[in-house]
Amino acid sequence: MNKKAFTLIELLIVTLIIGALAAIALPKYYKTVERTNAIESLKILNDIYEAQKVREQRGLSPAVAWDDLGIEIKNKATPFYDTCTNPDNCLRTKKFYYGISSTTATALRGEDVDGITPYYIYLLSKTYSDGAVTCAPYTSEGIPICDFIDSMH
Repeated sequence: MNKKAFTLIELLIVTLIIGALAAIALPKYYKTVERTNAIESLKILNDIYEAQKVREQRGLSPAVAWDDLGIEIKNKATPFYDTCTNPDNCLRTKKFYYGISSTTATALRGEDVDGITPYYIYLLSKTYSDGAVTCAPYTSEGIPICDFIDSMH
């Protein structure tokens, strides 16, 4: 008798193996993607810091509006106003809510749960006086990212 088809047991075993591999790989993938997002945000915070230092060297006060910084932020999204008192110093990208003040630049990692309600994960901030970066987790998801950011500095 020629056997030309797979048995149900063989298909079940292959499905279980693929499922086990996916269960191992997906969390690592999401962790890597989130680390990449954090690093991209740190680059933007550093660009803000450098722009503020240039203003300081020119004898200008720190910018508190995006238009005064002269830096380009890619992937801008609709501004958020729920946590922003002045729309001139707030900016939103797909994954982060950025804010600038006279002393600090911040990047709040958040997502809209239902298109309206933000779900915050962690907050990155960089002070202009010493360039120090801090990370504060809002949820348990933010703890490993803050640990990663802290290990970089």
